[in-house]
Amino acid sequence: MSETRQTKLCKYCAEEIYYEAKICRFCGKKQKNVIEKIDDTFKEDSKKDSMKSPIFWFLIWIPTMAMMVSAFLVQNIIPGIIGAAYWSFMYYKYPEYDK
Repeated sequence: MSETRQTKLCKYCAEEIYYEAKICRFCGKKQKNVIEKIDDTFKEDSKKDSMKSPIFWFLIWIPTMAMMVSAFLVQNIIPGIIGAAYWSFMYYKYPEYDK
């Protein structure tokens, strides 16, 4: 079994670790995944004016409005329900954007 696994460098200690690693075996620091990085970006961005933020528009408003409009265009309620559920999820996950 000569399976090769992808590796990356730990951003804290620069040692080579496996790509799937959640904690560096050398320095013990937690490695962030993509979702945690997006959450950090949202939290940093919420300190600014949220209505001018491109992240606010591209990840919250545009998908929600696209789903709502497509519900009317295809005359089916399912995209509208998905859009409303997405909006509710983002509203409660990031309440600081509602200021």
